[in-house]
Amino acid sequence: MYIPVKEFQSQQRKSFRIVQALNGVAVYGHLYCKKEHHEFVTQFIEYSPLFTGHDDLIDAVAIGVDDAMQELNVIEGDFSRDDGDTPLDNWRACP
Repeated sequence: MYIPVKEFQSQQRKSFRIVQALNGVAVYGHLYCKKEHHEFVTQFIEYSPLFTGHDDLIDAVAIGVDDAMQELNVIEGDFSRDDGDTPLDNWRACP
């Protein structure tokens, strides 16, 4: 299997990129993660645009979600879940 790697360049602020990409999927309960992804869940729950801690994991997920929505034309319902995935709780409208 070959997976293409694309260089990522953006003029957007990281905080804007994260909020724009993750707001929709999270608000509608479409963001799933495994129980062992503690660091991601912690970053996600604690994040705000004024956040000064580590946000590299949620930034990487935001880039991937945005790319998937644009490049792959992912439409709601065009995905499958693993039985080990659970919805991310404690969501409060946007990061």
